[in-house]
Amino acid sequence: MSRCFNVGIILIVGLSLLAGWSGAAPALAATEYFVAPSGSDSASGSLAAPFRTIQHCADVAQPGDTCTIRAGTYRETVTVVRSGTAGAPITFRAYPGEAVTLSGADPLTGWSSQGGGRYTTSMPWSLNVRRGFTGDGPQITNDQLFVDGRMMPEARWPNLTPAQQTQQGKCTMAQADGASVASESAATYTDAGLNAVAAGTFNGAKISFSPGDNLLYTTCDVVNQTTGAVSFQCDTTGFDAPGLDQPGTMLGPSAGNYYYLWGTLAALDAPGEWFRNDAGVVTLWTPDGGAPGSRVEAKRRLWAFDLRGRQYIVLDGLKLFAATVRYSDTTEHTTLRNLEVYYPWHFQEAPPLFWNHGTHGVQVLGRYNGIEDSLLAYSPGSIIALGGTNNVARNNVIYETAYMGAAAALVGSVNNVFNPGGLVKNTVVSNTAFISGRLGVAADPGLDILYNDLYRSHLQTSDLGTIYSWGTDGKGSAIAYNLVHDNDGELNLPLRCFGGYGIYLDDNTTNYQIYRNIVWSTTSPGIFVFGTDGAHTPSNRIVANNTVDGSLTAWAKEGQSLSGTTYRNNIGTEIDLHQAGLTADHNREGDGLYVDRAARDYRLRPDSPAVDAGIDGGSPVMDPPMAPVGTPDLGALEYGRLPFVAGALLREYDLSAVTVTCEQTGDDAATCTLGDLPVGRKVPLALQVRIGSSGAVGSLCRTQMDYTATRGVATGGDVPTNGPSGTQPSSLR
Repeated sequence: MSRCFNVGIILIVGLSLLAGWSGAAPALAATEYFVAPSGSDSASGSLAAPFRTIQHCADVAQPGDTCTIRAGTYRETVTVVRSGTAGAPITFRAYPGEAVTLSGADPLTGWSSQGGGRYTTSMPWSLNVRRGFTGDGPQITNDQLFVDGRMMPEARWPNLTPAQQTQQGKCTMAQADGASVASESAATYTDAGLNAVAAGTFNGAKISFSPGDNLLYTTCDVVNQTTGAVSFQCDTTGFDAPGLDQPGTMLGPSAGNYYYLWGTLAALDAPGEWFRNDAGVVTLWTPDGGAPGSRVEAKRRLWAFDLRGRQYIVLDGLKLFAATVRYSDTTEHTTLRNLEVYYPWHFQEAPPLFWNHGTHGVQVLGRYNGIEDSLLAYSPGSIIALGGTNNVARNNVIYETAYMGAAAALVGSVNNVFNPGGLVKNTVVSNTAFISGRLGVAADPGLDILYNDLYRSHLQTSDLGTIYSWGTDGKGSAIAYNLVHDNDGELNLPLRCFGGYGIYLDDNTTNYQIYRNIVWSTTSPGIFVFGTDGAHTPSNRIVANNTVDGSLTAWAKEGQSLSGTTYRNNIGTEIDLHQAGLTADHNREGDGLYVDRAARDYRLRPDSPAVDAGIDGGSPVMDPPMAPVGTPDLGALEYGRLPFVAGALLREYDLSAVTVTCEQTGDDAATCTLGDLPVGRKVPLALQVRIGSSGAVGSLCRTQMDYTATRGVATGGDVPTNGPSGTQPSSLR
């Protein structure tokens, strides 16, 4: 008879997460100040007499001090006026167990009913800015409205529900029947769907569209909308951006292109939609038709914290809503830890083609800065941009990015300043990133992309890859130990939609190392590289020991060469590695005979022909954790080694919310399951569990992810029961 252990959590030993770069560790505070909504800035700042604003605490805090913030919403931009030191950072943290929000939005009140669920009020500010490299530098922003903390869609055709706003897909767009191009700045789409729209409705409004190969979106001005057609003009003054091309080309408006129209009160015809006119009058149709009351806010401030020129600052346990953190080239040794960041940036008017400057959610500059153990969601373009040097994004869960079809969830450059590589590379490591309108990670120069779980990119676009680069010297960057999967980019060759790739090095990319990645469920090849021209040859690219449940391909266009590109020790369900100049050896085509392919368990079975079939590729491919057991194997996972864990890991404070259940499977052993894991997070290798208050320990070593629900369950067998039965305490390490 089995004995079941309904195990409660006792936190005896903390969970050790990641080794390596650690940022600025908080020291014991010289003084701990407190801030509360009920406080006063003339008070002492004690727990009993707290300050009212975080800014006042920032004004008085010295190196080593901590500003502990009580629960509430703080509508302010905090300018940190001095730096901490290496041994004494200045820390801004939430009071333990309390929710603290720094909001960039202000309430809109004074609503008047216009009937039919519509209400109006005054909004005397606007964030509509479209600026290139002038003044304060690039900025692409637009107004943003929230009801009950959720962004509402600006009035448009076809309509978009609030729930679809940050997960826009092609099903939310109109699709052109035909196109003509008058010049590189003027074109016309024809669409029978427009027959239902009164002529002139969108004259003077905006069109957002994805021309040509459906690579990305841009926004232009509607000059004439008739029944069945819309003509538009694009103004790229002040922006170094390409113009439109002829139909049937990469950037040419063409039949089958996706688009939508917006920017006029006449489009406001559905619950959730809103519009602000030039006089500052906002019209809102509430999602439920009810009165707005006090539940409507509009973004007013860009910044929650201003860290320009500051060093050794820690932000810990805070929620940032509709605002972000501002850095400069002299921001150093700062740490953003355990944050929740929602809607850090917003634009509705997509930038000119291939222009990403001034569009990033959290734009990290300077040196030795980190974003770690955090959750970041809802950005129209990239949500993290790592500029500068020695900066890191680590152990974060990231979702619903690039919702305006621009950029990638994470990028590795800012304002065309690229990392030089070598010992100062930036790093994207152990993140889970899913649901992106465009790319997952832009493989920019000097950016190591390691141990990430990346999936569901390309909701709005096609072609390119979940990890992608074009024309880039990678400076020796590594793309390694990642899971890349479920890219549903549209594959429709007659419409020039070329699908979604996993890892894709496009024309003239050089100096990359791609190894130990696992790729599956992509509509185009899982790993693909194009050749290089004479100025970029040899390319110095290694593609080694990857497992691709799909196509593994390399191709050289006319005038290109694959000299300097090596494919070695890979497994691909299909392989096309026959181009001249390419070095390709010890690669297996077909089924690798995996432990459980259906469950995406790509460990090799003992009878797999890929075991001991490889060749020693040297460092770093053969380094731990996948050092060969004897002769190297093919594929990402070495037989006899524990599989690596890619994606965000449990944080120590997550343990209080997880549940452990164990069922005895032998005389002195049980199988244990760890449930209620946070969204996107997994257990680290060999997470130890102990049943009872003393005795031997067992391991929970594998997380089975449900990628639809974005949650996992960890299991482990042979956990010692240490004698007792019934409900027992447990500990995790």
